[in-house]
Amino acid sequence: GYYISVRPVPRTMVIVTSDNSSIFFISIQAESTGHDMRDILETADFAVANLETITSDGWPYFSEETYLDSKANCNGPSTYIAAVCASGFDALVTSNNHNCDAGVRGIIDTNASLERYNMPYTGTFSSKSQQRFQIFEVNGIKVALLSYTTETTGFNEKEFELTQEERDVHLNIFSKERAEADFAAAREAGAEFVIVGHSERRQYF
Repeated sequence: GYYISVRPVPRTMVIVTSDNSSIFFISIQAESTGHDMRDILETADFAVANLETITSDGWPYFSEETYLDSKANCNGPSTYIAAVCASGFDALVTSNNHNCDAGVRGIIDTNASLERYNMPYTGTFSSKSQQRFQIFEVNGIKVALLSYTTETTGFNEKEFELTQEERDVHLNIFSKERAEADFAAAREAGAEFVIVGHSERRQYF
């Protein structure tokens, strides 16, 4: 993230985690420490996770079809989002190499699950008109959250099954021009600090 304000601000703790995925057994308990995950997240003023999964109830779950087309099928039940909410996260970023595992249907179903559980998110979009960032007020600071992936990292290579129009509408593929436009729009909307989730890892070579 980066800071774009000149006024004094209070000390603020932000926690950002990676790879929150339904392919692992959901457990609120952090076994390595014996502490409840919520105890850890509650120390933060703002907690964000990368949702490295889709939640499409009409698509085979990971437990049913672990691999489709020889690639991991990271899909879980929509109720997985309830567990994520209960753990204490404030927002999720959704742009990563598994958000196309079930095509456009998976993106739209996952976004619908997030909205049903009132979990703010950014990185994938259900329509062209959907705002490409979220703004939160954290300790009196307006914080913008954005999420991109790099096209060359692949979305499990399933993005190539989408048309160019579908990719433009539903995905957030990074470019310097797009990021500059998004940052300007976020600042226009009042953002003083920007947090960006950027997926660059290629899983299949």
